[in-house]
Amino acid sequence: MHVIIDGNNLLFAIRDHAAGSLPGRETLVRIVERWAEGATSRVTLVFDGAAPPPSMQAQMESTGVEVRFSGTETADDVIVRLVEEAPDPGRVRVISSDHAVGHAARYRRCKHATCKTFLAELFRSARRAEDDPAATARQDSAKETAGDAPPGEWLARFKIDPRELDPGGEYGQELL
Repeated sequence: MHVIIDGNNLLFAIRDHAAGSLPGRETLVRIVERWAEGATSRVTLVFDGAAPPPSMQAQMESTGVEVRFSGTETADDVIVRLVEEAPDPGRVRVISSDHAVGHAARYRRCKHATCKTFLAELFRSARRAEDDPAATARQDSAKETAGDAPPGEWLARFKIDPRELDPGGEYGQELL
């Protein structure tokens, strides 16, 4: 299964349905990466606009999630093109709250979910991980190595060590 996610739509869904600190793009990549860990899905996360500077883009690199930027196009246009180019549309799942993107996905017989629905799936996945002893051990390890700086609510919820987001040591730029 190839899962294509509208990154900006998902960030807006989080902002619309969550209180407290909100994730930036880097944190969203880590959240989606954690969700995708147990899946055999290929995941593409598409953001609107130009790619950020290389140092910030490096913070979004992931082994489990392909991160794309739409450049001069909209993310919606990129997603629709990915759907149209899919060799097996039945094995594509599109996550977007945009009506035109949803229509294009359904027209090509792709699976489609809104960002609100997918957000609920992310939370269910995080709750399952909380019940997993290995996940608890990872969380404890992350807490021990995080020092006195507590991770933000989203980082803690998805058991992400804040330093994972900043391999270059420039922590603080749009990470929370």
